[in-house]
Amino acid sequence: MENHVLVGNGINIQFGGEEYLNRSIIDRAIKNIEEGDFPKEIYPYETKEYFEKLYKLSPKVIKGKLNHHAFTDKEKKELSDFISRYRFHKGKLRYYHIGFEDYFLLHQIFCRHYQITNPDKFNFQEVLKCFFLDSIYNKGKINTLFELYPEGLKSWFKQFDEIFTTNYDKNIELLTNMKVNYIHGAFHIKKDIYDENSFRNKLSDNPMKNYKIIEGYDHLYSTALSTYSGFLKEFSGTMHEKANNTIDKFVKAIDEDPNKLDEITHFKNSDNQLLKNMYESIILKLNDRSLKFQDYYPFDKLKNCSGTLTILGLSPNNDSHLLDMIFNNKGITKIIYYYFAETEGQAIVNYLSNKEVELKNVNVFWRAF
Repeated sequence: MENHVLVGNGINIQFGGEEYLNRSIIDRAIKNIEEGDFPKEIYPYETKEYFEKLYKLSPKVIKGKLNHHAFTDKEKKELSDFISRYRFHKGKLRYYHIGFEDYFLLHQIFCRHYQITNPDKFNFQEVLKCFFLDSIYNKGKINTLFELYPEGLKSWFKQFDEIFTTNYDKNIELLTNMKVNYIHGAFHIKKDIYDENSFRNKLSDNPMKNYKIIEGYDHLYSTALSTYSGFLKEFSGTMHEKANNTIDKFVKAIDEDPNKLDEITHFKNSDNQLLKNMYESIILKLNDRSLKFQDYYPFDKLKNCSGTLTILGLSPNNDSHLLDMIFNNKGITKIIYYYFAETEGQAIVNYLSNKEVELKNVNVFWRAF
């Protein structure tokens, strides 16, 4: 029977201590700006001021006064979940009590409340993402945590057929020399829009022409996904796969009947940039079948693996889209879940009600090493 593992941020907290807790991530991001220790060409000083505005808006959001800015059923559910997490917080809700990814939801509400639209809305989100990712990267220190891992942990990982992680760091790979599936991207993998040789930059609107790569900040040009919504992470993570499938269908149809190309020539001059890009992509693919948009995010592997899945360092309150994938994967028959608090373990039992779930205490696990 196959045996797989999914690892979350708990392993970084175990060996990196407070440096990788939410408060430290936010405080370090603020400190970087206050001390001028940040790449101004990538995210400006004003990012800190924008972050403060989002925090200032949070009491209204938590009191439900801005619920009308959630439009779809998914947005309403995500906003409801946000409110339920913070409504009954004991004492004053400080900026560091709010999960850093939840600030992306506040960003969404803020922009709708103050009628901020694209491109400003998108740009604000991108600089906020860099603000946090730069802090998580911690001048590269995050990729040195494997030096603190006990030797026994290397042997423990060796038992698994596939290793999945929601973390952006390279520690497990450096420890084991095994292939690791970076579910939400990784700091060491460059995003295609920043690669001048990518399929994306072969299109006439190539985004690379608008960027100047700043040396030493590769992690801010990486595939690391960060937002408040698991649905949005999955949507972003599967965009390339869907684009490749669509292009392949058009190319196959044109191969079988060249006249089909005439049916899409109107895409070429469309006002819709996505249609224009689709047309160009199809033409390029017809001339070079090796071209494809890089698929960075191995969601399909998680959806289609089978056997036993061990989950370590992942809270049931985060990344519910992954738990949905696991629930819907009929090939996974058993879950071994390492809980920090017993309530987390029970939440997993309830969430994955169609699986055999074995609960283990993560503190006992770490003491074994």
